[in-house]
Amino acid sequence: MWVDYVAPIVDPGTKATSVRIVADNSGQLLKRDMFVRMLVHSRLQHSGLLVPVSSVLRDDDNLPFVFVATADGGFVRRRVTLGYRVADRWEVLTALTAGEKVVANGALFLQFAENQ
Repeated sequence: MWVDYVAPIVDPGTKATSVRIVADNSGQLLKRDMFVRMLVHSRLQHSGLLVPVSSVLRDDDNLPFVFVATADGGFVRRRVTLGYRVADRWEVLTALTAGEKVVANGALFLQFAENQ
């Protein structure tokens, strides 16, 4: 079984999209326009850095950034490039390295304090 086509539009209410799957139907159990639930496993293993959704903020130009803890106990704003959203986390493609501490709870407070 494999995915043959993914529709370009996602239903905003259900967050679902149409996908065409090619499958063996030698027993004639599958009928036209049937709906199925399936889990797609990728053959490619992917690794990266994930941060909580709450840690990603937007600046005045709608560009994403996070606050990173510094060695002296402060925080620095860092512009990031986002990849895929994975459940309640964002993949961060640039500007962070493994082991850095990113503010999740309280990030909005830091942004507000920075603007005062």
